Amino acid sequence: MQLRVVALALTLCFATSARAQTASQAEQAIELGRQGLEAFRQGHYQEALARFRSADGLYHSPVFSLYMARCLVKSAKLLEAKALYQRVVREPKSQDEPALWKEARVDAARELDALSIRIPTLSIRIVNARPGPRTTQVDGSEMKPGIVELDPGPHAVEALDASGRRVKRQVTLEEGQNASITLDFGAPPPPPAPPPARRVISEPVRWPGIVALSVGAAGIGVGAVTGVLAKRDADAVLDGCTGLKCRPEDEDRASRGHTLGTVSTVSFVAGGVFAATGAALLLWPPTRSRVQLAPTVGGVMARGRF
Repeated sequence: MQLRVVALALTLCFATSARAQTASQAEQAIELGRQGLEAFRQGHYQEALARFRSADGLYHSPVFSLYMARCLVKSAKLLEAKALYQRVVREPKSQDEPALWKEARVDAARELDALSIRIPTLSIRIVNARPGPRTTQVDGSEMKPGIVELDPGPHAVEALDASGRRVKRQVTLEEGQNASITLDFGAPPPPPAPPPARRVISEPVRWPGIVALSVGAAGIGVGAVTGVLAKRDADAVLDGCTGLKCRPEDEDRASRGHTLGTVSTVSFVAGGVFAATGAALLLWPPTRSRVQLAPTVGGVMARGRF
């Protein structure tokens, strides 16, 4: 390990860059690199990552990036490690770069190939979502449905459809696993039920019964009055008769009494019919649509279904 520290120090001291770093920055980077290597050897990967990151900020070197990627692999942060390996592989080359920089690229490419098969994948499928825009998130970050690469460990998967419905699932991935998950929104909720049909109850129609009863009462009244008048005329005529012979001057009165008697009889009959009809209509009133009034020879006739 001591040889590695020396090699790293020599790499920093003899490497050239597009910008000139001060000797103080180089010395600080060397010291941070040494501390990072020591922490890495002891298995303190988070501490080592912080040291290498600080050193690289002072004096960039592909070697620092390579060790940062290795720290991330040890911490199961495979996706970040993959990105760092790729950055080392794509590091621009220069004619006077140290041999250790070239070696770092080779190591990064080899370790990247080995890492690729360790990264788990998750296939996300969404079913029964409402038509329209929808979002899919993994651990709070938006992603497109399909196959995504994730770090090993637990993950929260969530989908939101156009209607605002959410589906959440938890999944735990192992290294190298190719898993799949289905976010099923289920059958869409049924549309709201229509309001109940308003039951219209036809109110009973009572006015035909009242009219008929009134007409009947009037008819009976007319019959009573004309009956009294007819009887009075008949009594007066009879008082003036001797045997079967009546006075000639009472002929008009007798004729009037006869007419009044006929009117009284007709009025009583018609009044009784109307009164009975009116009473029936009041006791069993028809609906509006079923009542009909029709004129007749003797007056008005009410027809209906009771």
